[in-house]
Amino acid sequence: MLLLQLEGDVAMQRKKIRMLEPRNIPGYGLKNVGDVWSPPKPFADQLINQKFAEEVQSADTKPRRTRAERGQYKPDDPSTKDKNEAWSDGKGPKKENKS
Repeated sequence: MLLLQLEGDVAMQRKKIRMLEPRNIPGYGLKNVGDVWSPPKPFADQLINQKFAEEVQSADTKPRRTRAERGQYKPDDPSTKDKNEAWSDGKGPKKENKS
């Protein structure tokens, strides 16, 4: 059964998924194949584990700066040429040509 009790902060976290099979989901209605929506994270994980849905990875997501424990931005380590530790994806944003 696809019913899950959610409490506190867990109910606020969401995950974007795409349906692989049509399902009538209690509280959300009918979801058809290809529908993209954002249910609570534990519920989305349950649908993914049961092969009813897949997680959607957004290609247009911008890289984010990494932060230290105190919330300050982390700098890049110049000794590592292949990775930029200042950015979450290890690469950083693409540089734009100003011509």
